[in-house]
Amino acid sequence: MLKNLYTGLGQFSWFLGKELLHQAPQDLTFDFLLPKNRFDLFANYPHLQDTYWLRRHGIDLIRRFLYPSYNLWHITSQHSRYFPFFSKSPVIYTIHDLNFLDEKSPEFARRKLAEIQQRIDQATAITAISQYTAEVVNKNLHLKGKKIEVIYNGVEVREFPQAVRPQYIDNQPFLFSISTLMEKKNFHSLIPFMSQIPDYQLIIAGRKPAEYTQKLENEIGKYGLENRVILAGEVSDEQKYWLYQNCEAFVFPSKLEGFGLPVIEAMRLGKPVFCSDLTSLPEVGGKEAYYWQSFAPEAMKEVFLNGMADFKNTPTKAEALKQYSQNFIWQRAAQQYLELYHKILNFN
Repeated sequence: MLKNLYTGLGQFSWFLGKELLHQAPQDLTFDFLLPKNRFDLFANYPHLQDTYWLRRHGIDLIRRFLYPSYNLWHITSQHSRYFPFFSKSPVIYTIHDLNFLDEKSPEFARRKLAEIQQRIDQATAITAISQYTAEVVNKNLHLKGKKIEVIYNGVEVREFPQAVRPQYIDNQPFLFSISTLMEKKNFHSLIPFMSQIPDYQLIIAGRKPAEYTQKLENEIGKYGLENRVILAGEVSDEQKYWLYQNCEAFVFPSKLEGFGLPVIEAMRLGKPVFCSDLTSLPEVGGKEAYYWQSFAPEAMKEVFLNGMADFKNTPTKAEALKQYSQNFIWQRAAQQYLELYHKILNFN
């Protein structure tokens, strides 16, 4: 999943891998399977396998020589194409979400569920990144007595004290959001909302697939907000840090999340978070976030203004957000995975 480093799956793979190596017990050696152009993320670590090499040399060779050679496999995403189907090696299977049930056609969902069911049947242990995801898996798949263990993602925000203001931002206070621009992220609901709060600019960062980006641009033009709503595209870690650090608030109206990393990233820097009350977001945001129960512009405005007043009138709120975000750290997540690795290895 590291081919798209700045997605939730990319961040999960990168930071979990780093923390596993940091905590690595003497009795475990890890092999990481990743794209060759991401080897630099684990510089000087000798046990890296290239996904391209595996594809080039054919699945039969992989099944015969590579798959049986491991004491334990951790499949870190339900989307992974690399699974030891013909090996007796125990497998941990991590599921991030089943969002395709809402996003895709019934026929696609049926095929995908069948694929995931096959992998669940062969897995030794199953983990999910939120209780919400675990509940959706339980509802739609047959676990056959296997229990899903919930291990929350960690969140790491890299700090860049010398980061500078991007050129597309003027002196107006601004709101910030970040994710790949997709229909399920519901960014289009923010455009009419912005027409209700003229004192703010909105910066939306993230990869810009053409179709949904065009929809957003049409909405921005419809409301005449070309100077106040900026689609910034993909940003560096340094730019992302500056945007989090200097925004007035973080807004995230997403309708489908297996976890919702940006919510905790914003809290890590003490920023008020406004998000939808759907899927995993209430679980992750807890009592610290402010929630939109309606996407009508006037209703969103009311929640926003009340939330900002509460934030500004509560001197301890920013620190409370930072403290709450410490419930989601990679040190804890990696420790829980290591405990599961040892449990399975000792059992087998």
